[in-house]
Amino acid sequence: MLMKYACSVPNEVAYPLFKQNLVACWNSQDPMARVAGLKVIGFVSDNDAISDPIKDDVDELTDLLV
Repeated sequence: MLMKYACSVPNEVAYPLFKQNLVACWNSQDPMARVAGLKVIGFVSDNDAISDPIKDDVDELTDLLV
C-alpha cells in the first residue's frame, strides 16, 4: 500500500508526509517503531517511488539512521 501511494502521488506531496513520519518513528523510544521506520523507507525507496527526494536528504537521513 505504501509503494502504491508513493508511486501514484506526486513526490512533492508524498515525500514530506513520509519524511515527517519516518523522523517520528526514528526518534521514538519504542524499538519496534524505529524498525517500522526502517522498513517503510526500504519499501518506498527500493522501487524508485520517492528515491529522488530521498537522495537530496541522504545526509540527514543517514544521521538519523546511525
